[in-house]
Amino acid sequence: NIRWIYFLLIFCIPFSVGLQFGSLTLDFPDEAIAMFFFAIAPVAFLMNYKKWDFRFLYHPIVFILIAMFFLSILATINSTNVLLSIKYLLAKGWYLVAYFACTALFLRSVADVRKMSWFAVIACLLTVLYVMSRHAADGFSFVSINKMVGPFYSNHVSYAVQIVVIV
Repeated sequence: NIRWIYFLLIFCIPFSVGLQFGSLTLDFPDEAIAMFFFAIAPVAFLMNYKKWDFRFLYHPIVFILIAMFFLSILATINSTNVLLSIKYLLAKGWYLVAYFACTALFLRSVADVRKMSWFAVIACLLTVLYVMSRHAADGFSFVSINKMVGPFYSNHVSYAVQIVVIV
């Protein structure tokens, strides 16, 4: 049962920070958890395919996502920098598996959606309280807001977008 890891992923979104590895950047810990789901998805599918309801695969959004992913594969094949394109293709893959497929498979009831929502709201609220306390100590200066939202947010725009999504 890996559903609890999915809820951990949702909780970690606001706390994730970008780590630089040479020319590559990884948002940790949420992107690492997404990579975990990408790696174990085939095994989880083979072990549990009879338990899961795959009707969501017939939704038009799924067809659009699949078409978009295949276009990304074609773009990667024809890329002038294939290694970098493969990195972006893999990233798209683990984001689709973690945030779309796992959501479709693990949120089976209204109670599951509420649970996921509470994990997201509480995590976001903690980061907002952190940022607000730092920003208040600085007199709510607009000049310093980009510094105050760190380390969780790269700038005030991503901070605001996170709050809007949660609201």
